[in-house]
Amino acid sequence: KKLRGRKISLAYLVENMESHKCAEYAGNQDMIMICHGNVPELREGLMSNRFDIVFSLQVYYEGLPEVRILPVLENRFQLVVSADHPLARRKKIRIRELREERFILLRREFSPIVVDRLITLCVNSVFSPTASHYISTAEEALQLAAAGEGIAFLPSQMRMEGMEAHFHVRFVDLEEREADIPLVIAYKENNPKRTLRRLLQALKAQETSPSAQRDS
Repeated sequence: KKLRGRKISLAYLVENMESHKCAEYAGNQDMIMICHGNVPELREGLMSNRFDIVFSLQVYYEGLPEVRILPVLENRFQLVVSADHPLARRKKIRIRELREERFILLRREFSPIVVDRLITLCVNSVFSPTASHYISTAEEALQLAAAGEGIAFLPSQMRMEGMEAHFHVRFVDLEEREADIPLVIAYKENNPKRTLRRLLQALKAQETSPSAQRDS
């Protein structure tokens, strides 16, 4: 998906990470290891130099010293409502129109930065959201929204084909630019690994390749 003039396919990213992971140099210290982890683990691992590169939401890495980001996928908050909700007929909506609604919110301990971003969106529209439920997973949010227990926010990259019909919900776009939460790869500017540099060069070359231009 295109983002601010950049176009990097996720499949290409994974393929290159796998190939560079297996690249052989003098010793293993120049190899990139692919790991999974939650947001605090990834952020701490990058800052402590345990991880060379992470794939996550941009909001977690904005303003961190020595950290550079490369946008990969478009991603933004979308409103999730029951298919029977009056707002289900809308294609777009402004946050300020939601001030009378009850909100299904993520528990703050799971992602303080994301929750704070959502709260700020509401506060900037001159209201504080009233929570009907606090949840831990996207599935909980979908089930509660479908049952009419409130409205929820989910990242657009979580939306899958058939999800609306399966859960009896509708996704509605938010008009505010502040709803953008791009997915990026983040890395330390001063990381000396040749493997990382080669990977970044490959990704940057792919985003401006003729095939990428044709797909944009």
